[in-house]
Amino acid sequence: MLSILFMIFILWLCWKIGIGFLRVILFLIGAGLVAVFAMSLLMPLLALIAVGGAIFAAAKTF
Repeated sequence: MLSILFMIFILWLCWKIGIGFLRVILFLIGAGLVAVFAMSLLMPLLALIAVGGAIFAAAKTF
């Protein structure tokens, strides 16, 4: 129930400010796509750093 009221409030706020609901939806979709693209680039890089750190730690102990 609270989420429905919150959604109605967001729609009313967007209408009062003058922002079209379509623009809000397109922004959210665009932000999601940018986040997915950034994660697809960052996760392999972080994995390489983690593997390199593990190899460095193992080599340093011997």
